[in-house]
Amino acid sequence: MLNSTLLLRTAFALLALLAASACGGGGGGGGGGATAPLEASSDGRRLVEGAATTPELLLGDAPQSLIVNVSVAQAKTYFSTRQEQGFNAAWVNVLCDPYTGGRPDATTYDGIAPFDATLSGGLYDLRTPNEVYFQRVDAMVAAAAEHGFHLWFDPIETGGFLPTLRANGLSAAREYGRFLGRRYQDASNIVWMSGNDFRGWQDQPSDDELVFEVAQGIRDEDSRHLHTTELGDPISSSLDDPRWLPLLGINNTYTYAPTYAQLYNDWQRSPFLPNVFIEGNYEGEQLASAPHVTTAEDTRNEFWWAMTSGAAGAFYGNRWVHDFLSSWQSHLHDAGGEQAKYVRKLLGSKRWYDLVPDIDHDVATAGYGTFKSEINAQDNDFVTTARTPDGRLVLAYFPERQSLTIQMTTLSGAATATWFDPTNGASIVDSASPVANAGSHVFTPPPTAHSDGASDWVLVLEAGP
Repeated sequence: MLNSTLLLRTAFALLALLAASACGGGGGGGGGGATAPLEASSDGRRLVEGAATTPELLLGDAPQSLIVNVSVAQAKTYFSTRQEQGFNAAWVNVLCDPYTGGRPDATTYDGIAPFDATLSGGLYDLRTPNEVYFQRVDAMVAAAAEHGFHLWFDPIETGGFLPTLRANGLSAAREYGRFLGRRYQDASNIVWMSGNDFRGWQDQPSDDELVFEVAQGIRDEDSRHLHTTELGDPISSSLDDPRWLPLLGINNTYTYAPTYAQLYNDWQRSPFLPNVFIEGNYEGEQLASAPHVTTAEDTRNEFWWAMTSGAAGAFYGNRWVHDFLSSWQSHLHDAGGEQAKYVRKLLGSKRWYDLVPDIDHDVATAGYGTFKSEINAQDNDFVTTARTPDGRLVLAYFPERQSLTIQMTTLSGAATATWFDPTNGASIVDSASPVANAGSHVFTPPPTAHSDGASDWVLVLEAGP
């Protein structure tokens, strides 16, 4: 009789083939994804699928409680809708308690517990995974693969499960990691992400050691998948914690400040890894530090700032979808989620993966607004600009209408200037086009506000041959 591990390997291999057939592979703009595990690109800045050479444009969502709060059929509805909107990555927790929208006993909505036994204090024994629960997890991983999604897969998130890790100790933590590594080593669509609001990694190194032990256990059995972490809010990066450096393959940038600030820092690190903006303001939520409830405009700011500041990908979040609240299906169509498709529409048609952020303002020399690195990301006017080294492409994201001076000699020839509307994907050619690659030129966005009252635009400069 075939054992369960072999059956899982066969199933995941078949799903990878189906995903490749249905989605047409990975690529920089297609949003297919999940046909092979992600790896660093040749320059170490972006992410590619397996042997692919064109980097994968990663646009992610955060349905963290998916495994415990919806059925497999509902999960397929979720993935199908998000795929149509241009998403191809999702943050999903293997275990959920109230910290991430689950129940106190970490059971699924229909009463399945993740483990068969508890310790003397009533916390779960990590050495006793419940096969029925993990069959549900298997089905969710498969549903994600069917729709071309890479999962940022958190094995035991630290917002809710640090007490469980402490009660189990290092040996059981390692054993749990090995269980996950064996079970999912042949899935093509996993990035292992440890942590979640992990504020105590510095102050309590024993906690960091426990979380690391789970990841080490995974690596004992599974060398195919990249690892990353999410450390503490309000601002952090995976590379901040030296314990994890030998294991990391992706740097997650976590910030409630304007996304460009920490991504600029991460771009300039040595050594560096592909940077992914993992979490900031979620649509429909309001942090104590935020001046207002997060809108679609705020989530656009975070996406576009990130992707013009060197990110290999960026994640969005929605209050109702994160916890799968009663109206979650209608909130899948909130404006912030719908407008992700326009990030893919523009960047997927350009060599976005060659863009270098204009940190020193060699390209945008004046009018770029006020750089802010600490306060909440909402209501900030800073224009982020990026340029390909060959001078053929410049992108600048204007969160507000203002006049930006571009040094045109940084382009390789006369350039067509186009204004891209991030709310509907429409483009308007600037009347000054073509603009000679001599001296400087001041660009001001169209005067008409969008339907939501915002005035953010993307300037696209493309030099001719």
